[in-house]
Amino acid sequence: MNKITQVARIQREKSMESLLNIHPRHMRSVHLEGDFADTTSSLGFVLTPVAADALSRISSAFRSDSTQRAFRISGDYGSGKSAFGLALARISAGNTRALPKALHPFCQRIRVQPRLATGDHEPLGVTVLRALGCKVSRGTKPTTDEVLLKVKKSIGQARSNGYKGVLLVLDELGKNLEFAAQNPEFDDIFLLQRLAEEAARSGDQPLILVVMLHQGVAAYSAGLDSAARREWDKVAGRLEEILYTHPLEQFVTLVAATLSVNIKALPREVAADCTKAMLGAVRSGLYGSSAALELSRFGPAIFPFHPTVLPVLVRTIRKFGQNERSLFSFISASEPMGLQHHIQLIGSKLIPYRLYHLFDYVKQNLSPSINMGNSYLHWGYVDSLLASTPLDNIEEESVFKCIALLNLLDAPDLPATQEFLHLALDNGTNQRAISKAIREMKNRGVLYERGTVRGLCLWPHTSVNLDEEFKRGSVATQSGEDNIGLLCRQLPPEQIVPRGHYLRSGTLRYGEVQFVPATGLPQLLKDQPVLSGKGPDLNLRVILPANQAQFRESEKQLRAFHKSLSEGFYIAIAQPPTSSAAALTDLITWKWVQANTPALAGDRYAREEVARQVARAERRFRERLCGLDSLELPIAPPMTWFSLRSEVRLKSGRELLGFLSDQCGQIYSESPHVLNELINRRSPSSAAVAARTKLVEAMATAPSMPMLGMDNSKRPPEMALYLSILRKGGFHQEAEDGWKFHLPTEEQDHCRLLPALNHITDLLRESGTDALVPVLRVFDVRQCRGVHAAISNCALFESLIRYCTFRWNSSGHSRREGSSLSDVRGRYTRSVRDNLGCN
Repeated sequence: MNKITQVARIQREKSMESLLNIHPRHMRSVHLEGDFADTTSSLGFVLTPVAADALSRISSAFRSDSTQRAFRISGDYGSGKSAFGLALARISAGNTRALPKALHPFCQRIRVQPRLATGDHEPLGVTVLRALGCKVSRGTKPTTDEVLLKVKKSIGQARSNGYKGVLLVLDELGKNLEFAAQNPEFDDIFLLQRLAEEAARSGDQPLILVVMLHQGVAAYSAGLDSAARREWDKVAGRLEEILYTHPLEQFVTLVAATLSVNIKALPREVAADCTKAMLGAVRSGLYGSSAALELSRFGPAIFPFHPTVLPVLVRTIRKFGQNERSLFSFISASEPMGLQHHIQLIGSKLIPYRLYHLFDYVKQNLSPSINMGNSYLHWGYVDSLLASTPLDNIEEESVFKCIALLNLLDAPDLPATQEFLHLALDNGTNQRAISKAIREMKNRGVLYERGTVRGLCLWPHTSVNLDEEFKRGSVATQSGEDNIGLLCRQLPPEQIVPRGHYLRSGTLRYGEVQFVPATGLPQLLKDQPVLSGKGPDLNLRVILPANQAQFRESEKQLRAFHKSLSEGFYIAIAQPPTSSAAALTDLITWKWVQANTPALAGDRYAREEVARQVARAERRFRERLCGLDSLELPIAPPMTWFSLRSEVRLKSGRELLGFLSDQCGQIYSESPHVLNELINRRSPSSAAVAARTKLVEAMATAPSMPMLGMDNSKRPPEMALYLSILRKGGFHQEAEDGWKFHLPTEEQDHCRLLPALNHITDLLRESGTDALVPVLRVFDVRQCRGVHAAISNCALFESLIRYCTFRWNSSGHSRREGSSLSDVRGRYTRSVRDNLGCN
């Protein structure tokens, strides 16, 4: 503006504040039911082209021959949908006194009675009944037929009151759809379909349905399975969509109406320069490529906003604030560095609100939003650079703040070019100072040129637009699979150790937890896992339902069939994990961005930010699982576990682990108790294998010697095996004629090896004398006795000793103990090596 600064130096009797008459429109959200009783609440409605087009389309539904009478209005938070619905209700009733003159032409001869309600997290039928004026008690679950009957009665009452029909306006329907997605048993989406169909067939007794949403219907059904999503999409198609989103040039009209600047009291020089600056902004494309030059006449109407501020402000509020409602709140709120604060500071001076003022506002008020978003690292870099970079004059500081804000937005249509900076900062006397500031800051390495398209930047590397990449990732990662199935695939099997059983028996057992969608429960019951001795000792499955209906159906199935579950198989049903499914979608999308954005290689800050977002999404996903992935910890909510013998509700952590320990004690009641981690394990270590081999050798060569001939002054691993199994188990004992192997009594069997040994002996005896028995068959003892591999090898050799003794004694032959045992050891070693491939 060429002369604003000169005019601002003149002390005036009138202050900036006296030039404005800020209209209360958009200063608070509209509530349909409450504001409909206030006859003045629609008088400030501004008819924009978007609103006029929406009214024209809906007005056609008033004709008796119309078949399109169901509409869904979609738009951002604060775009004015509720105010539009309120004005539409008054238009339908023909209440011209409560409407501005611009809306009078839309009032038709045919009047319909408006019925209004604001949605809530409740059944859709309850909201519709509230709109119709019916008393609804808490917890009511009206059926579709009951709701439709009330609608027909309402139409009849309206006709008796002089109306042709009913206009049913439902605001905030998204809350009802969220409830419907979580509780499909209420069949709300079917009710919405029936309402749309009844509206289309209402003929000369019109039922006009208008619902308002913040986003598309598909966004509310994202957590459902693919079949349900298709059903929702079909229902959404029954309602004609109206996008209620104002382009930037229409915001100029709304802001001008809100500010209500007294243009006649504005100094002529200021008004002229506002018009000129607005013309320059329109020509430069700041208000869109299709913006008409006539828009320049609004320059004085949006004062004290500089014309370059409004496009940046709208983008800033949308990205970091609360959409358009925050834009209008910005006009009236007394926030630090905001518009009202600016007006109070300048007093009687007429100084416009420029981009560097907006930067100070963002820094002061929107930092928390920025820190939680994708621009965190770039903002941190800007903030640190501002604190550490010496700026020689006010022009350099202004240039720096303008470029920082534009770089932060990273909008392709708002590049930080030199032309833009001159337009935003020019006050009629500082053109050369601005050019010099840009040139010197580039020479000092504060600014970097990134071409005529991208303009100036505060960092030398390319700037990746993470918001756009995230949108691309969201599209790329969409699949036909429902979110619950995706969640189950992403959760790896979890191993849970019942430590109480381990402390009592010395055997480390584990249960494997897997997650299964509720739709897969019938197949799971058909193909149940069984204990084989080679996998987990317990099989646990957690059913994840998509909604409460699936939860109840799964619970019903398990109560009917749990007595047919296999041994060691346990099933629980979790609450619908809707929040964790949504968090998983974010995690998958960020991982896609990390793997499929080549530009990250040249942008260290964006690369670090993506890594942060991946870690944050991973953490948020784990938090929203509420402990389902860590059942050993007391985090997850209680669940009912179904098994062959019982149905019991357990808390995670100690209570669940105690239950599983008891179950292991019952299932593996005849398994050995060997308190030696060296040998009592699934996969013996190399030291355990070597010790076991030496122990077997000693058993074969020195059975009559104390300690099998081992040096008692040393403590090798084989000595530990000997003491914990053979001595403690009562197999190697001292008799009158020396040390011998013999079968202990049940009282002497402290290691509880007799059940397994007796089982092996029975197998060998059944095979007869001199018969070869496959080792794998003998090792099947693990399936029914729960014996670990290392112990079963020692037990097998001991059984072969007993079988050899039995065979020689029964045949009446005399034997030499050493040679016969050596022969048995050889047969054992060769058999194990050939069948199992072990030493």
